[in-house]
Amino acid sequence: MNIRKDYVKILRAMKLNEYEVELTWYPWVGAAKPFEEWARTGMLLWYLDYNKVKHDRLGNFEAATLRNAMAAVAGCFIMLCAQFGWDFARRGPEASSAFFRLIRGPSWSPSELYVPGTPRRVNYDFA
Repeated sequence: MNIRKDYVKILRAMKLNEYEVELTWYPWVGAAKPFEEWARTGMLLWYLDYNKVKHDRLGNFEAATLRNAMAAVAGCFIMLCAQFGWDFARRGPEASSAFFRLIRGPSWSPSELYVPGTPRRVNYDFA
């Protein structure tokens, strides 16, 4: 399995690059958009670094950075929000106690929304 060829296919369907999160307890870190570079370059540097460390911890230890770890966890949070919707993330005053706060997500046109009872085929290149 190759992340450049396989997983990148969900980028467009889920609009992952349009999500932005903030680390509520660490505002000085700034907002995170862990999938933004994927849309531009077709690569996730933080994921590639993770994979290097996973396969050769001693030889690639310098790639095991806190920034990469935070990007990976933010990416996981975004994937959950993309799959289960904004309701997965806390909102309003409740969001101030959450580790991540979703501050931006994609806009969906009515033609992109799933409405039960109205089947419509959308072709995404997942092959």
